[in-house]
Amino acid sequence: MYLSKITLPTARLTPQRLMDMMARGEYVMHQWLWELFPDVAQRQYLYRRETLQTGFCFYLLSASAPARS
Repeated sequence: MYLSKITLPTARLTPQRLMDMMARGEYVMHQWLWELFPDVAQRQYLYRRETLQTGFCFYLLSASAPARS
């Protein structure tokens, strides 16, 4: 098992991408996390999202290591 801390600074997002993520809710963030497992057919992980002043922080528990981006 892997426990990863992943941060997404909102300053790195375009304003359109940030507005899209906020408008579409939690599921779009879940889809963004899928991108960290490109070679895994079943993306089995649990996550917790925390909102920071500078962006988002995700704690991710997974059976395989997430890809680096």
